[in-house]
Amino acid sequence: MTTPSLTSGLAKIRIRFLDELKPRLEELTILRAQAEHADSAETSMTQIGFIAHKLAGTAATLGFPDLGQAAAELDDVVTFELGHRNSKSDVLHRADDLLAAMHSALQAESVSSA
Repeated sequence: MTTPSLTSGLAKIRIRFLDELKPRLEELTILRAQAEHADSAETSMTQIGFIAHKLAGTAATLGFPDLGQAAAELDDVVTFELGHRNSKSDVLHRADDLLAAMHSALQAESVSSA
């Protein structure tokens, strides 16, 4: 059973999550571009992994299952790639998927708020 105070509390957390999503999207876009370059790839992929990990745990709980799934998949790929020093192409591909999911979540929320 969900109480009104719990629902209200989750709504506030969801609003804060969305407010923080736009700067994370911008940061992820920059890190994704940096990851394409050999001299900064590992550092950028590590930071991408941190962002994905944080989003994976929170997004689905707050009603963004596609965003949570894309973040979890990216988190898994980054962890694997950094541990095995393989190609970064999977990380870049999954980062693109997460960026698209972030855009979709922000767009859907702006439409529902209007």
